[in-house]
Amino acid sequence: MKFIKGEHTDAELISQPTDTWLEGKNAVIRSTGFLSNEEGVIEDVAFTPGDDTIMGFVKVPNGDVIYFVFGNAGSRIYYKGVAGSAWITTGAFGFSFSIDYPISGKAEFDYNGNIIAVFSDNGNDVPRLITVDITTVPGTPSLVEATLAATQQFPNLNLSWIIVTPKDYGGVLEEGAYFFCMTYVHESGNETDYSHLSRAYIAHSSTTRPEATPIKSDNSFKIVLTNLDYTQFRKIRMGIVRVVGGEVASYKTRELPIDLDTKTVTITGLEPWFPVSLEELTIDSGSLDRIKSYTTIGTTLYAGNVDTPEEISGLQERANAITVEWKLDAGSPITIPTGIDAGRSFMPGEVYALYIRWRRTDGTFTSAYHIPGRVFAAGEKDAVSGNENGENLGSAVKVFQVTDTCSKDPGGEYGTLSFWENTSEIYPADFPDFAGEKVRHHKLPSLAFIKGEGIAQFARTFGFELNNIDDSTFDGYQFLYAKRDASKTILGYTIPFSNDSGNVTTFVDQFASSPDTLLTGGTDYRAHPFEYLANKRTPAGTHLWSQFKATPPVLTNNDVADYFPWSGSPQQVVISIISPNFVTETEDEILKIEDGSMEYKPNHNVAANTKYQEEYLAFSLSENYVTSNLHYVAICQYIEDVYPGYDQQILVTNGEVIAGSSSEMEHGDVYLTVSKYTLTYSNTLNLSENAVDFAFCQIHNTHLAFSDNIIALRHEGSEWYKKIIMSANDIVEDEVPAGITQAEYVCTKSNWYDYDQSYSSLPIYDQAEVRDPTTLINNYPYRIYKFPKLNKESTENNWRKFLPADYYDQNKARGAIVAITGHGDRLMIHHERGLFVTRGLERLSTDVTEIYIGSGEIFEREPTEPLFTEEGILGTNTAYGTMVCKFGYVFVSDNRIFILGAKLEEVSKYGKRKFFKDNLVLTEDNPFKADKGVSMAYDDEHERIVICSRENDWTYSYDPQKKLWVSNHVYRGTLFHNIIGMYGVLNHRSFLHGNSSAYCTYYDGIESTFEATVVINEKPDDEKLFYSVNWYDVVRASGVLTTDYTISQIRMQTAEQDTGWIAVQQYTDLVDMLTANTRRVKSAWNHNGFRNSGDNIDLQDRYMKISFKYTDVQDKDINIWEMSSNFDIVPR
Repeated sequence: MKFIKGEHTDAELISQPTDTWLEGKNAVIRSTGFLSNEEGVIEDVAFTPGDDTIMGFVKVPNGDVIYFVFGNAGSRIYYKGVAGSAWITTGAFGFSFSIDYPISGKAEFDYNGNIIAVFSDNGNDVPRLITVDITTVPGTPSLVEATLAATQQFPNLNLSWIIVTPKDYGGVLEEGAYFFCMTYVHESGNETDYSHLSRAYIAHSSTTRPEATPIKSDNSFKIVLTNLDYTQFRKIRMGIVRVVGGEVASYKTRELPIDLDTKTVTITGLEPWFPVSLEELTIDSGSLDRIKSYTTIGTTLYAGNVDTPEEISGLQERANAITVEWKLDAGSPITIPTGIDAGRSFMPGEVYALYIRWRRTDGTFTSAYHIPGRVFAAGEKDAVSGNENGENLGSAVKVFQVTDTCSKDPGGEYGTLSFWENTSEIYPADFPDFAGEKVRHHKLPSLAFIKGEGIAQFARTFGFELNNIDDSTFDGYQFLYAKRDASKTILGYTIPFSNDSGNVTTFVDQFASSPDTLLTGGTDYRAHPFEYLANKRTPAGTHLWSQFKATPPVLTNNDVADYFPWSGSPQQVVISIISPNFVTETEDEILKIEDGSMEYKPNHNVAANTKYQEEYLAFSLSENYVTSNLHYVAICQYIEDVYPGYDQQILVTNGEVIAGSSSEMEHGDVYLTVSKYTLTYSNTLNLSENAVDFAFCQIHNTHLAFSDNIIALRHEGSEWYKKIIMSANDIVEDEVPAGITQAEYVCTKSNWYDYDQSYSSLPIYDQAEVRDPTTLINNYPYRIYKFPKLNKESTENNWRKFLPADYYDQNKARGAIVAITGHGDRLMIHHERGLFVTRGLERLSTDVTEIYIGSGEIFEREPTEPLFTEEGILGTNTAYGTMVCKFGYVFVSDNRIFILGAKLEEVSKYGKRKFFKDNLVLTEDNPFKADKGVSMAYDDEHERIVICSRENDWTYSYDPQKKLWVSNHVYRGTLFHNIIGMYGVLNHRSFLHGNSSAYCTYYDGIESTFEATVVINEKPDDEKLFYSVNWYDVVRASGVLTTDYTISQIRMQTAEQDTGWIAVQQYTDLVDMLTANTRRVKSAWNHNGFRNSGDNIDLQDRYMKISFKYTDVQDKDINIWEMSSNFDIVPR
């Protein structure tokens, strides 16, 4: 037989497959196909005998290794490099390695060539990240110790409190919105996470600019940083996010020294800024307390089976206990905005979803917790009554949905919010305090309510006042609110003005003389919905209506079916009822939905040839109903559920961290602003008729409103605004350019205040995860997190951070994740009861929200199982029994061994299935414990896979190219690994395999033997008389071919007979022919003269086993390629 089909133990001896061997020991298959004795080992690293234990290692791409060692000297890290080796001083790190918690990790090179390594021991300690700085020292690298914070993959930091003061001098900043943050800088140049962004601060020039041309402002920002950690760090950087012209750019400053806990930094635009990715400044890295398994695809890091930081219990109960009221700011009314940043407010009459997150003493934040709105009061949930009930809105509409149910405290300009609850969304069954109730939010009072209460100087910003806040065990908190994109009940404000010509010649600028008296007199009005029209919002509600304040509230005509005449406080008037398909059925089309966007139709009463045929909402009011003081019109929509999925919202924060039991939430998502327009009427003009006679008589009106953008400062890009947004200065006839009329000039003047959309920026770049309060689970055994690629050209360390949404929860039915392994561009996700494979390349996205917080779709394709059953198959219970080599992904599963390459292949079936079924029992996945676990590695020298089970006391090698099992081996390593050569680890030492100066000499230093057993079973049905054995071999001594050596001992056995071990004595000039039992002819050997050791008779049976040993192997390798026996058939 030839040694070409591998070790085979699954068959009966009489059926042993041809060209297989029954057993091998310390054997390898050479590239020539010969069965040979295996090279020995060289001691690579040795620590203190009987004391130190190697607990794991991290492989570096260049072949270097970082070892983790535990012993009486404590927990230490050792660097073994090509250029030399040294201990990394670890006394200050506080490591606590344990034999019960084996360590695994990954390593790469950073931007300046230092080694970055992450490692975890699955819960005994937090995940760690170290930077190994290798300096050029002759002979041995010098390793620079990092700080304790630098050794945590998700470090705890004392983050600074940032106070920003805008200055209107000293700078050259481009006009736009600016957000600020800071980071600490390690001595190595690596940076910590950046702090959370501040709110937006506006730089704006007082100089008028032509069109929308960007110019430099003269603004600067004074930033005071407090609570700096100057004991751990000596440098900081500022991060800057700038929004100009709608374009977002991000930068960081140069390094700034610190030696105190306070520092003042001035941002002028003159200092050097360095472009960075927005992700670097804004990704909330989050934190993981435990990581079971790491892997990489390229330089992208993945972590599987994790624990997030455990949040203390009762935080949702704390949020539930917070009481919320509305409040007005203490300022005076805003006339013409004197500062671009002035007037930031929350939208009056709007519903908001509010949240709170607490800042821990280490500078990190908890998740955000929903703050429920107040409980309802009597009558608030009643159906709307009156002749409009069922006719326009329907009987299901509740009072709280379309009117104010708030109140004002007698002691000040604050009070109880209006009630709001969603119609369909319910708090989960185990939500604290409110389980099973409808989800509640917070509704601000409308401007109509504020005016109706007689509050002086009503044009002020709206905010929230929150009380009963428990911040014990924390150093502060932040309030947040849900972004209102899809949940607006207030769509926008409009400019109302009269269609009537009454008193038009005496109409004056009412705002200048009396801010509370606007648009007196008249019965017919129209309102340009410019805020709504510009943004092209698609209504979500089934009804639209107008909200305004009109006094006195007297109704004498009951035929006005479109009014909501609540006694004593009229606040809402329905001006257009939109049917569910959003198409009006009236002759006068006012609003119409086409192709998913809102379209406004011109009112039919306005002549087509007038200058004032604009798109607007038109409505008439009873003379008895409206006699004076129509202040504004707001377009509202009826929505039953706002912010559905209260725990799935995109949150916005104003950047402020607050402390104390009471606080205010201000600086919201809209502007209190001024809209000023100029109309030119003739004495006889009535815009509801077809009059076209224009005299140049000026009528000015200044309008207070709340807007998502600054109405007074509209940008050039919106054509519609050119016709209604005018200069704050009066336009007189002699200013009109030659060749056009004054009316034409008025209608084209625009953008007087150089408004830029950037001024309305919200801090949406800094996201918080909303906590599901129904569970405090922080253990995610089925979850995989993806980290951004390690940037080798920047100081940013992306292995410390991950996008909040960039995780994937695997199929829980397959059990916990045991190991994740990168293989090319695929990720192998191994569960206890299943294996999933996916493309590991991240999905590209251009969506803004996904760029900032991640998509949750971290794979190009969904993970799939290469082999599927309902119960699950191919699962594993050993992370150390998985690995990748050039032949594919190798793993242990259910007492079998597989390789997943181009296809799935069970390799244990090639002659060893029975063996592994009985001898691949794993009770604990920890090879560092005595007689526990399994480990494997790929040996590229012999292109074999080596698998060791100390628990079952074997080490076997498999040749995936030839698809055969080669041999058992006497060494039992706790761990094996391969980068450049195969290494075996045992206790306090590491060994490099492949020492051709000491064949068959392994970890104990004792020379072992090379052995094999073959079965001769030709003509299995015939009884045979065996009388000689033949083999072919080649022996080299120290690499030199020799004919003086062959196998040392040989043994023949049948079912009943056994020769015992026979020393091979070859015939030479020094050996008597009578005592020799072996002869050589070239490479062929013949052994004869063997007898049964008991009765000295010939061996006779249907088969015979031949075993041989090679003991003189210290510097010699033997290569055997064929073995056979001579026999005669015994006559029957």
